[in-house]
Amino acid sequence: MTWLALLVGAQSAMAYGHIGTRSSGNVDYNGGPVSRSMTGIVVDWGDNINPVYTDETTGDPGLIKYLAANSGSTGDIGGVLAQYMDNTGHNAANVVSYGGQSTITPSAANSGTTLTDPEIQNELVKQIESGSLPHPAGNGLQTIYLVLFPSGDTECLDNAATQCSGTVFCAYHNNTLLSDGTNVLYAVLPDNTSGAMLQGCGPAGSEPFGDQTSFLSHEWSEAITDPTGQA
Repeated sequence: MTWLALLVGAQSAMAYGHIGTRSSGNVDYNGGPVSRSMTGIVVDWGDNINPVYTDETTGDPGLIKYLAANSGSTGDIGGVLAQYMDNTGHNAANVVSYGGQSTITPSAANSGTTLTDPEIQNELVKQIESGSLPHPAGNGLQTIYLVLFPSGDTECLDNAATQCSGTVFCAYHNNTLLSDGTNVLYAVLPDNTSGAMLQGCGPAGSEPFGDQTSFLSHEWSEAITDPTGQA
């Protein structure tokens, strides 16, 4: 399993666990894939997501729609990401689409207020394979599930719940597999208006979507340029 995260307190493009290293302004390439196009699907983890994030115009969906409207341009995030190339000679083209927003009802096993990364992975796989979430296209490297969580929930990378949101990271992205081998790319976007997230991940009390935009755009960019943590 590989994962990349926006560090607590980081206001730059540093990533916890980043595979690449900077050398004379260039990023080292380790042979993994890049995503040549990306569809963003917003996933609400239950009904109690802050409407600031779920609004189809001004929330996270609105940001993905904005990126989609700028597909093919040389500006904004997509224009910057297009410089990344994989070992087949193809670049991460600025081709973006919005795949809609879905609210899921997590199963009892994955419905606690403290969630581990394996629990999040298991739930996403269940929801996709049951048809509650759209199936990723192709090999899965062109779709990312942007998962929003309720205020008060804690998301943790480890089963022991020691590496958690607001203390170790502000957001992260990862990948898992469906039973048929298709990749599932996803980003964990904790609510930054309560608990440790409020203390360590920006002035959410005054501008929650400003912070959310920082988290989302960071994980979106890394999921395109390094979807499986190998590039």
